[in-house]
Amino acid sequence: MRARGVALAVAAAALTAALATGCAPSHPRSGSSSGTEQQMEKKVSDAESAAAAADADTQADR
Repeated sequence: MRARGVALAVAAAALTAALATGCAPSHPRSGSSSGTEQQMEKKVSDAESAAAAADADTQADR
C-alpha cells in the first residue's frame, strides 16, 4: 500500500507540473503550440504509467 501511495503522489505531482507548465502564458495571443501540447501529453502519460506500475506492484505484493 505504501508504494502505491508514493507512486500516486509522484504521479499527481507530475500531472500538476504538466498542467501548470502547459497553462503558463508564454505567448498570450498565440495560443499553445503543438510541441507544448505534446510535452504535456507525454508528462501525463508518464504519470499514468507510474500509477499503473504502482498498482501492478501492489497487486504482486498481495
